[in-house]
Amino acid sequence: MSGEKSAPGGAQGAHDPRRMFAEECRSARELYPSRPLSQSQLAKMARTSKSTISRVETCSGPIPVDLPALLDEVFATDGKFKRLYEEAVAQSFPTLYRRRMSLERSAVVIREWSPTIVPGLFQTPDYARAVFTGGAPRASGEEVSAFVTNRSARRAILDGDSAPDVHVVLCESVIRRCLCPPEVMHRQLAGLLKDGERPTVRIQGWTLRRISSPTGP
Repeated sequence: MSGEKSAPGGAQGAHDPRRMFAEECRSARELYPSRPLSQSQLAKMARTSKSTISRVETCSGPIPVDLPALLDEVFATDGKFKRLYEEAVAQSFPTLYRRRMSLERSAVVIREWSPTIVPGLFQTPDYARAVFTGGAPRASGEEVSAFVTNRSARRAILDGDSAPDVHVVLCESVIRRCLCPPEVMHRQLAGLLKDGERPTVRIQGWTLRRISSPTGP
């Protein structure tokens, strides 16, 4: 997970975006043009808490979703922290999905068919939590929180200036499958309806019912 500590020279090699994020944050803070900033001063400028800055700089927790953009604003780093954050999120996923994450961030068009669950790009935090805990019942609270944070972070591409054209087709079974409490599913469906109002997003459903053709079954 992106929130876990990693030893220098470990399996992730020299390019560890989570550790680089921490080091860049500390460096930018200590080399701030007018004067070195304390963690408390940076926290005030970035509208967050000193404990959050401390955890980020020591790689002892996940990076809050809104922090990278705030750091880029404070340090005028032209998206550096946002890019490192996106790399850290992608690295937290299994190798199988990292290529997909990379492509997703630079995609112009995304087409997806899902016969089982709501695609990760459109999952609400509660729904994502239910999906993860259902597949990993022994996961710790920290692991669950990191997964949900990372999953939610993927939605940033929908809000960018160059948002991709997204077309999703969901099987009716996605809506009927009981993966979470009814109230969680209700909020998830409401989220899908809201996302479907975006000019770049089209969400359609595929019925399970057999539909006869004009010339007969």
